[in-house]
Amino acid sequence: MFKKNLYITRGINETIPQDIINALWLLIHEHEGRRELDYLQVFELKTIKTKSGKSLEVKWSQEQPPFSINVYFPSIEAELDTKVWVICTGENTEEEYSTMLLPEEY
Repeated sequence: MFKKNLYITRGINETIPQDIINALWLLIHEHEGRRELDYLQVFELKTIKTKSGKSLEVKWSQEQPPFSINVYFPSIEAELDTKVWVICTGENTEEEYSTMLLPEEY
């Protein structure tokens, strides 16, 4: 799941910096095999101010099985306050693909 045919929507491409897109895919790939992943991964991105500048707070969750974690990326330049969904379709088939999108693009 989440390994073949990775796509991003126009909204993601225009809203989220490429390094953050790559980091979200990497988070998913690093957790595959360690725990069961739901077909829908939800990321809440928010830029927060810290003593040393800005950081990106990422609240990552899924419904089944229940999972939630906060991840922080220091020294981020982007101003973000949005949700990102990653949906896997056609799991374990030749047609499997994963799409990263903004909720309003669904």
